[in-house]
Amino acid sequence: MLAKPRHTRSSISGTLALLKQVYFGHVGGMRKSSGRNAVLGLIGSMMQTVIFIMTFYFMFQLMGARSSPIKGDYMLYIISGIAMFMVHYTTVQAVAGAEGSTSGMMHAPMHTILRYAWQRCKALYRQTITTKIILSIYHLNL
Repeated sequence: MLAKPRHTRSSISGTLALLKQVYFGHVGGMRKSSGRNAVLGLIGSMMQTVIFIMTFYFMFQLMGARSSPIKGDYMLYIISGIAMFMVHYTTVQAVAGAEGSTSGMMHAPMHTILRYAWQRCKALYRQTITTKIILSIYHLNL
């Protein structure tokens, strides 16, 4: 039996190979999670964030917290808090729901840590786009 030659990689090519795997896993995860339609998944995430923002706004109006001395724009204060919460919540939820090492997608170059990286990047990407769209809409409606 002949020994297979080992291919030594430089640290740059190894990093690029890892990033390539993370990218393809991320794209596949986005398609899988949003029912093959990324736009509908993004709209659903956006509506969830908008509902949170409206709920907190009306709750603060009822409690009289609007009269508190918040320097700056009151809505940006609420939007930034909700955006940070949603990024944290969706990232933790995505990593906790990631498939383990016995998944059918796991083959030779795959590792569990890559699966966690895909899920984390997917949640961060979706919430970043959602927050940018909401802030753009808010900015245009001033």
